[in-house]
Amino acid sequence: MYFSGLRKLLGSVEETRFYDVAILYLSVQRYRELSIVDGTGDGGRDVVCSRKDLRIQLSVRKDWENKINEEAANAASLGQSHLLYVTNRTIMPRAEEAFRASKYKFSGQVEVTIHDLNRIATALARPGRIKRAYEMLGASVSPSSHATVAEVAVSSLLLFGQEASELREEIIDANVRAWLLKNPGSSEDVLVDEVSRVLPGASPVKAVMSAVSRLRTTAQIVGNKEKINLSSDEFAKMQSAEDEFLLARQVDVLAIQGVTGLSYEDSSHLLDLATEILLEGSDLSGEESNAEMVRSYLAEKNLSRNKSKIYKVLSECSIAKQFQYAGTMREIFSTNTFDIYRALGNRTNLTMVLDTSVALPMLFGLEFKAVTSRYSVGASTLLEVCRSHEIPMMVPRPYVNEMASHGIRALEFLESYDALPEDLRPFLRGSGNAFLSHFSHIEGAMARSGVKLTLSEFLRAFGLTKDVSLRRVENRMLSLLESHSINTGMNSYYDADVRLQIADKKSPHEAKHILDHDAAVCTNLINDSERGYILATWDKVLIEVVQGLARVYADSPARVTDFLSAVEGIDYEYDRSTELLTTLLHVDEQYVQKVAKKIEEIRAPSQEHKLRVFIDDLRSSDSGSMLPDVDDLTFFLDSNGPQENTKTLED
Repeated sequence: MYFSGLRKLLGSVEETRFYDVAILYLSVQRYRELSIVDGTGDGGRDVVCSRKDLRIQLSVRKDWENKINEEAANAASLGQSHLLYVTNRTIMPRAEEAFRASKYKFSGQVEVTIHDLNRIATALARPGRIKRAYEMLGASVSPSSHATVAEVAVSSLLLFGQEASELREEIIDANVRAWLLKNPGSSEDVLVDEVSRVLPGASPVKAVMSAVSRLRTTAQIVGNKEKINLSSDEFAKMQSAEDEFLLARQVDVLAIQGVTGLSYEDSSHLLDLATEILLEGSDLSGEESNAEMVRSYLAEKNLSRNKSKIYKVLSECSIAKQFQYAGTMREIFSTNTFDIYRALGNRTNLTMVLDTSVALPMLFGLEFKAVTSRYSVGASTLLEVCRSHEIPMMVPRPYVNEMASHGIRALEFLESYDALPEDLRPFLRGSGNAFLSHFSHIEGAMARSGVKLTLSEFLRAFGLTKDVSLRRVENRMLSLLESHSINTGMNSYYDADVRLQIADKKSPHEAKHILDHDAAVCTNLINDSERGYILATWDKVLIEVVQGLARVYADSPARVTDFLSAVEGIDYEYDRSTELLTTLLHVDEQYVQKVAKKIEEIRAPSQEHKLRVFIDDLRSSDSGSMLPDVDDLTFFLDSNGPQENTKTLED
């Protein structure tokens, strides 16, 4: 989508900046431990990486043929068998073919791979890479991107679709079970940490904890928190799948051995190299790092002339047949921020908006993060996933006013609270005032840690002291939010029709200023067509008012966190073939089939209006309760939870 602009920038950039972008490109191609070596300043730079057989040259020289021969000579003198030439010049396929046929001096001695301007621009003009590439070149990504309706539909399916959600759960379940198969008797904490580390997603911890709970319920895993194991039936089932795979792999290795004449060990290594490519859905004769490693290995074993036969055998291995859904699984694993961009009206400028019922608990958690409370966990998780996607957070100014008003009302209760007997104070957890309710939780958590916190001290942390003005408390709230990199904005203007719509759907006893504030926020969301928004709110009325806007996604904070956690951040590049292989071995195929079928239907020739209706259905929040499950309660709510149809936190 950004190919032409990026290609133009790369072709004209000064050499130092090109070298930086070239390193990014090489890392995308999965070369590791990259480092530029000081060169002679002749329009090129040497790069070293983890592969000792490989010489990498970055070049901006026009006389690319001479430069390649020079670098091939250097590679030969150092005993290196492969030269990778990366340039910001365009080298047409016919010109490259003619060079190899008559001008390249080291044919058969040094394998050469050329990555030219078109190849680099194509690889970097993709989700997860483009933003950093543009910044390195001194440019910025356009506030809107282009995507077909089918591309938007696929992204929406992967983010919001029930089938994709079920498949994600199955993937996590499979990885939990696979970990226990290899590591029986693990503690729950170790299990959650290790599985979370290898799974896709910006913050999969909560999802892994839910998976452990599910697997306990179905008796697939047994034991206490200190020692968890697979049930005997589940162990036998998974071990059987592993044994079946190893037998099939053995047959593949023997087939490779038959066509190559290599030892069993070398044939096994060649199959491992090919497996990476097959799982990625890439071409064995392509130009990515893994494909180059296969070519280099064949050259090392003097098998280059038999490449076609060997590739044929590799592509017919049982791995290729057994893992027919690797492409679908990879789409799930590699979903990232750009899918959010596409699903939200192709806007690359996104903002997370928090309403009062979300912003206040978050602020409490951030200010008292030393306490291991549900609020600090919820706050840190939402912040973590937003930062991973580089989505700034904002509390609208009307809601800052509400936050301050809640504080003033809590201050009025201070004397009454001090007079309450100790045994009655915990009942305040059910208070409709956010300050009082959350203080009760935080006070209890701190007391268990040996720290005494009074209500007066708690309120003072938010600028709430005797006779303080509302404006001064607002300023304090603004300062606290800004100290945690949470912006404030939006004006108080509202559209009368929007306010009327909100008032009609809310309780007739709703306070006037609450209606004014909600109307102002919804008006801003509706009118600002330059950016996309994610609105985190427990208020169904607000969700309904902005529903239908492609660039606005509104939902409960628990669901918002879940979908942001499930996809990778903006600079993420999928590189987890081992985990994909594990998942493919143990995942229930029916879940993959459902997603694969949906994606196939979307990408088939279709009328656009059908896809738009499909997208609307995926985005709809009409179904299901706004109330979260038990795991969500741990992250966001006080003991009573929010009222389903109202956002007010007042008594």
